[in-house]
Amino acid sequence: MENWDEVRYFLAVVRQGSISAAAETLRVNHTTVSRRIAALEAQLDVRLFDRRKTGFVPTKEAAQLIDAAEEIEAGAMRISRLALAKDTRLEGVLRITAPLVLMHYVLAPIFAAFKRDYPDVELYLQGSDEIYNLINRESDVALRVTAAPMETLYGYKVADTYSGLYAAPSLLAERCVDAAQACSVDDLNWISEGEDVSRPSWHQHLFPNGRLACHCDNKLTAINAAVQGMGVIELPTVLGKAEPGLVRLQGYEVKSEKGIWVLYHRDLRNTARVQAFVSAMRAASIGR
Repeated sequence: MENWDEVRYFLAVVRQGSISAAAETLRVNHTTVSRRIAALEAQLDVRLFDRRKTGFVPTKEAAQLIDAAEEIEAGAMRISRLALAKDTRLEGVLRITAPLVLMHYVLAPIFAAFKRDYPDVELYLQGSDEIYNLINRESDVALRVTAAPMETLYGYKVADTYSGLYAAPSLLAERCVDAAQACSVDDLNWISEGEDVSRPSWHQHLFPNGRLACHCDNKLTAINAAVQGMGVIELPTVLGKAEPGLVRLQGYEVKSEKGIWVLYHRDLRNTARVQAFVSAMRAASIGR
């Protein structure tokens, strides 16, 4: 092969199932992906994909190449990580991924303080829950809420997590109760998020005569619904205390088995800007 970088384009189409989706993943245009795939087919003298209604499907010949292509990809990422690991400069790009809700409510001031201390470090921030961003070297550091980080990653738990109940002042005023009384009212409406609606939870115990106001597929949407007075919401206290449109109801607190972790690939454990950021996260006050 004259250009093994074209393996990236091949694997992207295999994984995404289309030229356009692969282009979006690789952050290039549609034409570039098509051209790279055509070039690889010419080098190998084999057709790599069949175009069907369901998308681009690897041919039999292409399927036999996937394992070898992934080995090349892993080797290239390993070279990249090892090169970065030798970097002792407190400058350059630092890619950080974290859940979007943590970015919004918790991490923004930490990022700002870090940037003031290290003005030559260029921060690239990505709101995402996907850990593969870190494994595949798409990010250098990940902030995750988890009980058990992957064994292949290095990192530290920077905070335990506790949950509380929150509501908008307008909801409490409508029901003529305050934050101290609200948990004794058994018919307040509530908001669920993620998989909450399918499991026994706080709302069945505290508000058995209340109703589900809405179900949201993410925390940001659920928080916005609560701010509008639609119902009571359970939130990690680190988020709830940062939202000025909500007040915490007294009498309810649960410690989660999950903590907030700062994680990075073991190959980056000696990289100066990675370690500077990890130190900043460990020193930050994130808690109840």
